Parts: sequence; structure tokens; C-alpha cells
Amino acid sequence: MAKRRGEINPLGNTFGSDAAQKREAQSRIPSLFKQLSEQVELSGEDVSGYLKQHFGLDSVGRSNKWTLPSGNAATFTEMTLSYHQLQDETEVNFEVNGREQALLNEDSVSDLDSLLYQQFHPAVARYRHGKIEILDGSRRRAWFLFHKADGYKVLVTHDELTLDDAKGLAKQLQSAKEHNLFEIGQQCLAMQKHNPALKQADLAKVLGCSQAKVSRALKAASIDLRLIQLYPIASELSIADYDLLHKVMGKYHDNDALDVAIEQLKTTLAPELNSIDVIEHKELITQALKDALKADKPKQNPVVTSTLRQFDSKDVFARKKESNRAVAFEFGRIKKEVLKEIEASVQAILAQHYND
Repeated sequence: MAKRRGEINPLGNTFGSDAAQKREAQSRIPSLFKQLSEQVELSGEDVSGYLKQHFGLDSVGRSNKWTLPSGNAATFTEMTLSYHQLQDETEVNFEVNGREQALLNEDSVSDLDSLLYQQFHPAVARYRHGKIEILDGSRRRAWFLFHKADGYKVLVTHDELTLDDAKGLAKQLQSAKEHNLFEIGQQCLAMQKHNPALKQADLAKVLGCSQAKVSRALKAASIDLRLIQLYPIASELSIADYDLLHKVMGKYHDNDALDVAIEQLKTTLAPELNSIDVIEHKELITQALKDALKADKPKQNPVVTSTLRQFDSKDVFARKKESNRAVAFEFGRIKKEVLKEIEASVQAILAQHYND
């Protein structure tokens, strides 16, 4: 039953009412914003100026209506955010944006240094749960945050967007670097979490890539994030690099042991890394990981081979191979009847000493 106007909220005195009221308020924001925009336009006042005056958002362009992948339409308004607004009022949802924010650092976004002078392409976002969720432009967002800079341009919609539309729009507008294998693998895991029935072939079809790439990406996604963060620019990692990191993962099943190994590696490499350019870091780190694997490899125990009997023919042999863990007897071109007698003798001796 619809609530009558003026009626006291029945949830006001119940457990969890604050959360319920918050959810209700959030659900009303998109329609309220649309009504506000319409009323401001009808009044003849400039929407951009109104937003700047009352919400602290500097709209630098007119609103534009875009057609979404589903065929629905949404209106986007261009705004310019300050550093503090960007820090406090924006967020990135990996399942939509597909960019692992933990792998972004000043080095990995240094190719965006032209933003010092001009942001040629605005980011794209939706207003969701009281936050501006960045659909496309998370690397640009990271650059502004690292540099504590004002002036982040973003196109924001208050219209409702389905998850599929948001993801589709982000993919259409993606103007940054291609996602690395780790990020693609994480996207695959996220899709499988929502739909466990998805196989690698299904994921490949959704992502528009080969099944082999999906397989490699899932393997990359199993790598501990701390290992990938050793590299200043994760997007430069190749398939061979992920294979190496996978081997390192195999050595450290305990998180604490892995953490200790990583910290030791950082401490050892720090003097060298600080003395060379960032573009040279990858080769040095990779070599250090390879050396660590070799150094930690257990030494192979030598196998001692001895002859049991000499034969006139070189093709005939009877020898014993022995290590600290095993003993093996090898026979070559020995008569079948002799081999049967040897086997019978071995079985008899074993039965004598290990009779159950």
C-alpha cells in the first residue's frame, strides 16, 4: 500500500530504520535530480551555474543524451571536480570498470602527464549510492589523485543504468591502455562468481578474445597482488613474466612467508632500483626473482651407478642405480628366463622380510 502524504514513516522507530531511510533516499535521488534540472531549465536559469552555486560542481558543458548498448538513453552532464571532490565523492567499481586500482601508481600513469596542460577527453560516470562512480577514466582519476590536482573533467548521469549498460558503456568508451592479463582474469572470476556455469569458452565469447587468452588470464589472476605490485608498470608484464610469478607463488604457500620474501627482495633491490630509470626496473626485478628461485632450489642428490656383472656384448647389461632415497636395478637384453628367476628371487626375499 502506498504511503499517504504527511504520514509518519512507519520504519522510524524500528531496528535498522536508519539504513532503510538511507536506501529510500538514495533511490529517490535520480528522479529528484531530473526534476530539479527540468525545473531550473523552465525557470530560465542556467543549469550549469545552478549546479556550481548550490552543489560546488562546476559544469563546463551542456548536457548530452547518449544511447546506451541496450538501446535506452541517458543524459550526461559535463562537470569539473576539485582534488578533494575527486577524493571524497568518487569511486571505482572493478566489476564495471575492469581496472585494478591497486596496480595503479605514479609510474604506471606517467603516460598521462599531458593532463598537466589539458584533459582532452572527459571521464564518464554515473551517480550511484551518493557517489560518482567512474565508468571510464579511472587511470585519469588516479593521475589527478597522485598529483593532488584540480580540474578532473567527467560526464555524469543521474539516470538509472543497468549493470550491463554501465559495463557496455565503459567498454565502448575505453580509451586507455588495454587491460592487463591480471585484470582480465579478475574480470573472468567476477563473471564466474555471478554465474558459476560460465566456462572458459563462454568467457572468451563475452570478452571477445580467444579461449587461450582466458586460460592465461585466469592463471595470472591467481598471482598474489603483492608480487605484481613489485613491478612499477604492471601493464608491461608478459605471459612469461606471469609464468615466473606463478612459480614463485608455488614456493610460498604461506602468506607470511611470501610477505617476508617480498620485503627482503625490496630491501635488496632498493639501492639498484633507485639508481636506474623506471623503464629498467622490470628486467632487474625479473632477474632477481629468477635468481631467488634458483638459489632456493634443493640440491639434487647424485645418482651412483654401479655394474652388477660384465658381459661380452656391449648391448647386454646389469646395473644398479642408487641415490639417498631409492635403488633401481636395470637389465638390458637379458634372457627372459633369467629375468623371471631374478623377479621370483626378489619376490621371495621381500616375502621373507615383509610377511604380513
